Amino acid sequence: MRERTPFDEVELAGDKSHIARSKKYGPVKPKGKFKAGRPQQPADLTPEEVVVWEKTIKILADQNTLTASDGPALELYVRIFCEHARESKKLADEGRVYITQKLDRHGYSITIHAQNPRSRVVDCLHKQLVTLLRELSLFPARRSRVALTVEPTDEVSEGQRLLLAANEIMGETN
Repeated sequence: MRERTPFDEVELAGDKSHIARSKKYGPVKPKGKFKAGRPQQPADLTPEEVVVWEKTIKILADQNTLTASDGPALELYVRIFCEHARESKKLADEGRVYITQKLDRHGYSITIHAQNPRSRVVDCLHKQLVTLLRELSLFPARRSRVALTVEPTDEVSEGQRLLLAANEIMGETN
């Protein structure tokens, strides 16, 4: 059986039937199952990438979705984000279409309007950014599907207490 769709996501889709369901069942809240943590910042980031890294870390930490295992996806996001910004700036300077002169098979000069190859690069980087934003739950529609992190505690859980007690008993009998 699949999980119920959270009401925020249903509302974003334009469905208002969740209002009646919320009165009957109550709101759906994701349960925290991952330990909160902070991934280690890669040493080879440029200063521009470090700024994006810190901003993204802060956003994820404020949403309670940051874990130590987010490092590789976050590093990839930061690098692609900065490369996309650089390539977009170059594309804005050069323009999406360039004009060139070529000779046809009869030797006459013709003017050709062609798409700047950099625009394909920017489009590809944009698609990668969208995918990584979804993976990091930075899109509003994705946030409701993400389990929130729980702060690691030094407290011993009930299961750990039972295990410790069993080990003590086993140690006394041997």
